[in-house]
Amino acid sequence: MAGFLQSVSTGNLAGLAEILAHDAVLVTDGGATGRRVGPRRNLPRPLSGAASIAAFVVTAAQTVALQVERRELNGRPGLVFYRSDAPFAALQLAVADGKVQQVFFHADLSRLAHLGPRCMS
Repeated sequence: MAGFLQSVSTGNLAGLAEILAHDAVLVTDGGATGRRVGPRRNLPRPLSGAASIAAFVVTAAQTVALQVERRELNGRPGLVFYRSDAPFAALQLAVADGKVQQVFFHADLSRLAHLGPRCMS
């Protein structure tokens, strides 16, 4: 998870692609009505491939200034992104064989409310 976060926060596309399985899949959930952040909108279907996922995640991370916390989400490693200490999005990773196989990006604010405010530790 540390390598994933480091690659995303520094914009290291090659490093992020290396952490992802070549056939990794990213699924976004912006809720029933979708979600737009700047010019970006949640994806209408899953995105496949390490290079494509790396580009999407790095670009999305650079769109808005957010704070991030590492968390366990449903028993898997994850990141929770905060804006003004309120949950803004969550990213959950499915890891196998030392590579990220699946990335789940949740941006439906009504489903993120249960995460609560950012821990300041």
